[in-house]
Amino acid sequence: MPLPRRVPLPKVKREEMRFLTPAEVAALAEAIHPRYRALVLVGAYGGLRIGELAGLRRGRVDLLRGAVQVAEIVVEVRGALHMGPPKTRASRRTVGLPRFVAEELAAHLAGRDDPEAFVFTAPQGGPLRVTAFRARVWRPATRASGLDGLRIHDLRHTAVALWIAAGANPKEVAARAGHASVSFTLDRYGHLYSEADSALRDRLDVLYGTSRPTPRALSSGYAGLAAVAPVWSQAATRTTRAPPMVARRCSDLRVLGVEVRGFEPLASSVRARWA
Repeated sequence: MPLPRRVPLPKVKREEMRFLTPAEVAALAEAIHPRYRALVLVGAYGGLRIGELAGLRRGRVDLLRGAVQVAEIVVEVRGALHMGPPKTRASRRTVGLPRFVAEELAAHLAGRDDPEAFVFTAPQGGPLRVTAFRARVWRPATRASGLDGLRIHDLRHTAVALWIAAGANPKEVAARAGHASVSFTLDRYGHLYSEADSALRDRLDVLYGTSRPTPRALSSGYAGLAAVAPVWSQAATRTTRAPPMVARRCSDLRVLGVEVRGFEPLASSVRARWA
């Protein structure tokens, strides 16, 4: 029986990611219907998936801490809504929000105290249906804000990019985004860390510049070293040479520009030429 031929598998093409600037996020939030302004901001800065946004309930929002708990999702399959927990354990998480986003969310929820109520609903109430939302609300808003073609999921990509730009490490990004592993985060968004690495090197240069010793600090350090040398009596200095260790320290001081005169007490024997 002949062996089957090796057929190369087709390459999986990933969707092209689009990242918004904070100004573009603000423009989209202004253009969309006021009912969904907070949805745009939570998506762009909190990184929640659209199913997680649709499944977010009032009782999972902590306005005092400025955080939302992702514990339920709503997805639409062939016109039917399905509610349940997130697919993975990593997806069940608590996400902190910037203060201005928490304030927008508080205004959005004003007067709504039922813990089981959905935070973002359909125009006529009830769970958010993504298909209708995309056609009737999302696309008109993206066109009005000059972002035609932007997908809802691009809000999540934008959130990750903003976290990285703010200094979040891969482990923090993975936890906030609900990724199963840090390796997935790096595989998906690792290219965004090239700029973060440059910023890190700049900060290290600044740290080094602020910690470099000055000539005065060097002279002070060697003055402390000379202080451990014993104080020799005048008779001893006339008949005995200084021990090698003390002589070596005095030689070091001269090289660094500090002059030592004899073995008198420190206050009158050490003088920094840089002073």
